[in-house]
Amino acid sequence: MKKVLKFILYKILRLFPRKLLVGYSQSFFDKKDNSFSVKIVRGFLGECYESGTMDIQKDIGFALWRSKAATNYLSKRTIPDSVVEKFANVIINNPGYDVCEIGAGNGYLIEILSKKIPGRKFVGVDLNEDQIINDSQRFEGNNLLKFVCADAVEYVENMIFDKTIFISYISLTTFTPDAVQCLFESISFKKQPSFLVICEANKSGVADAEKSELRGNLAYSHNYITIAKKYNFDIISYSTNQETGLFWLVCQFGRKKFDN
Repeated sequence: MKKVLKFILYKILRLFPRKLLVGYSQSFFDKKDNSFSVKIVRGFLGECYESGTMDIQKDIGFALWRSKAATNYLSKRTIPDSVVEKFANVIINNPGYDVCEIGAGNGYLIEILSKKIPGRKFVGVDLNEDQIINDSQRFEGNNLLKFVCADAVEYVENMIFDKTIFISYISLTTFTPDAVQCLFESISFKKQPSFLVICEANKSGVADAEKSELRGNLAYSHNYITIAKKYNFDIISYSTNQETGLFWLVCQFGRKKFDN
């Protein structure tokens, strides 16, 4: 019976302009109940995401990550010690660089890193306003931390930086391919010495492919290596953990120019 209802409701929802549905999408992600009708609309939005344009995908993604559901998820997110140590090693081995986390979530990662590596400045950028407010209040006594509510790509485009290590832990997977390209391009456009260190869920073989691939649940596997080379980043290292599926990439912009 539910399958028949789902089929009928999807037929009805397809009659509405996608832009209209997308405009109301955050209200459905905000809902705490898991009623059949809410599940139907969320499922339909997922279908719109997979078949939609980059603009549609961006709007749905933004609605999800600004929602109360995202706040609840981000507040509980933990990061394995082994992941923290890998990020820490890159930062420790490159003195004089400040750190900007793309998709800071609950602030756990940069808070731990600020304790391990005193003397650096850490900025956490996230779309979710409620989470950023929570982070700013929770870590108010840590003067090395700053949290900003913003579209990370726009933030990097507009920020003034020198010697910055950009880090991301399972955040870029929620970006559209266009947004990931813009991020790499924005960092390279500044022509300042910088690193990009990412740990992302990624399908095997996509990192050096010609293009990104949808991976489901409003997310992508991206061709990070291909994009990094396109924007003249030097690939320092990359690897994939076969058990977890996590892809690591450490790349640097400006090394050749600034080492001479």
